[in-house]
Amino acid sequence: MKLQYLNYKLPLKPVTDGFGYLGTLAQTEDGCQVQCHVCGLLVENLGYHAWVKHQIKAVEYRATFQLGRTTPLCSDQLSEKCKETKRLAWSQMSEDEREARRNLMREAQTRAVRIGKPRSLEALNKDGMCPDQLIEKIKQCADKLKHSPTLSEFRTEYDGKYEGAIKRTFGSWNAAKEMSGLVKCKTGSRVPHNRIAFTNEDLLAFLRSFKKEKGTVPTYSDWRRGFLPSYYLYKHRFGGIAKAREAAGI
Repeated sequence: MKLQYLNYKLPLKPVTDGFGYLGTLAQTEDGCQVQCHVCGLLVENLGYHAWVKHQIKAVEYRATFQLGRTTPLCSDQLSEKCKETKRLAWSQMSEDEREARRNLMREAQTRAVRIGKPRSLEALNKDGMCPDQLIEKIKQCADKLKHSPTLSEFRTEYDGKYEGAIKRTFGSWNAAKEMSGLVKCKTGSRVPHNRIAFTNEDLLAFLRSFKKEKGTVPTYSDWRRGFLPSYYLYKHRFGGIAKAREAAGI
């Protein structure tokens, strides 16, 4: 059965060891089934399938395949049934019960903002701001101008829309151009700057590799010397060097 990817923008990043693409859900044309990223099986309830067949909780599944925290792990058909059930339950609540439920939702939203969790690849993709799409924007600008664009030229071309996203994702404008292949990589650097985009696991793997090679944990000076990807990229993804090292288990 033919699969479709609704509301997603190219380019998409394939799952390395599995099926489909990161940050996306593949669904059958009739909206009755979605594809499992792990085994490729078409199922109606992906959350239930992931736990029963692969022992992966819904939260872990979304994080592993970079889906949004609120993305339903089920087909559109089942999702509509669940929504209808919730609407019926809402209509039967008293006004006090509804207000209590609203307060709980407000508190959850406030916690999410306070924690400052990075946006999922799925959310970035739908806004056209995932790493691969940002690189594509830079290349398109270069093709139009017939030369490697300056930040000022890029800002003018897109009315400043993608500048902030580029700096949050790659750390700097020059780092983004390095990854797009428009400028030479830094000499003597041990980091593969020609990688189009780094996942969180890629970034943590760099830290573990550094610790294994040097026998010590990386410090800010190591980032400045080019042994690791942008310091600001780690700060954006993990909240700082200390938290990144903790996530890497070093």
